[in-house]
Amino acid sequence: MKILDQQGNEILNSDLTKGHLESDKLTIHHDAVTAVAEQSHLKAVCMYPNGGQDVEKVVNVPAVVGHDAYGEYEDIQRYIPYTETEIAAIEKQKSTPTIPDRLAVVEELLRSQMIGG
Repeated sequence: MKILDQQGNEILNSDLTKGHLESDKLTIHHDAVTAVAEQSHLKAVCMYPNGGQDVEKVVNVPAVVGHDAYGEYEDIQRYIPYTETEIAAIEKQKSTPTIPDRLAVVEELLRSQMIGG
């Protein structure tokens, strides 16, 4: 799946410490095409004494199948960089101990008191 930045440029290695990914859809527009009939002629490539000949078909204008305009949709990931405020909040959250971390500290203190006391 493609990862694009906000300007539509493809990103090969996104740094998820500096931004996040959001699901998005990319619209690819195809213009209408007018049908064109093939135009060709026959060209003699070999003439025989009895009046026969070998011919080949030479295409002057190739045929084009017409169709209406349509859009295709491709699922992509959009890379959204974090703002300075979001980066500061993430750093603060990393430095704040979580409840399991606090419980581990309390358990360690209780164990040391039971062993030492």
